[in-house]
Amino acid sequence: MDFMQIFTLLTGVIYIVLEIRQKNFMWVVGIATSLAAMWVFFRQGLYASFGLNTYYFITAFIGLWQWRRNRETISSQLEVKVTDSDEDIIVLKRLPFSTVVISAVVSVVGIFALSYGMSYLHRI
Repeated sequence: MDFMQIFTLLTGVIYIVLEIRQKNFMWVVGIATSLAAMWVFFRQGLYASFGLNTYYFITAFIGLWQWRRNRETISSQLEVKVTDSDEDIIVLKRLPFSTVVISAVVSVVGIFALSYGMSYLHRI
């Protein structure tokens, strides 16, 4: 086992603990974990796992961006400044139908693209 595999394992466990405790810092750890896993899987030629962790990286990046954006929205709605000590504020709301449709389309296109990519790599 090399350093990156150990780093991926440790940050993955930390990510799970932060997610269970509902800490928003999990997005930052998720980005680090995904990047490390992408490196490990690409080096080992496990391209499907590399692709899956690419999805995890994108999801973690969007989660971090969304969290930052929601903090600013909460601050303006409550007319108070949300500081780092208030990072545990979690706002749950229903997804708009358009988001559900876009997510479904992206998922289907992603599945076909990944399937095509894997069949192409298999032929090489």
